[in-house]
Amino acid sequence: MKTLPEPSDIELVQAFGYSLNVSWVASLPESVASYMKINYAMEYAQLGGNLWQKTDEINKGLFKAKLLTPKTIYQFRLKLNYIEGSSSENTAPWIWPPDSRFTFETLGE
Repeated sequence: MKTLPEPSDIELVQAFGYSLNVSWVASLPESVASYMKINYAMEYAQLGGNLWQKTDEINKGLFKAKLLTPKTIYQFRLKLNYIEGSSSENTAPWIWPPDSRFTFETLGE
């Protein structure tokens, strides 16, 4: 089992009244990139809420949370699976971050 560094930050790209665009770069350290891959899903929920929904990946590393409420704060997180070799074995996802450090607010109407 290898210990990997924390993933890169989730960053706000653009806020609208009813959607948020965020970015995140999926990357692996060079020391493991040749034999390990990463599967991921970006999720969001209202700040303090626990109803997580999956974003749409509209381009590589660019995600859209849509049908949101104006002037509302949302928290973002990743569900990550690190897979070694050619294994297709489903492991329990790693939820990152475990806190609400990536929060962004939609604009007013």
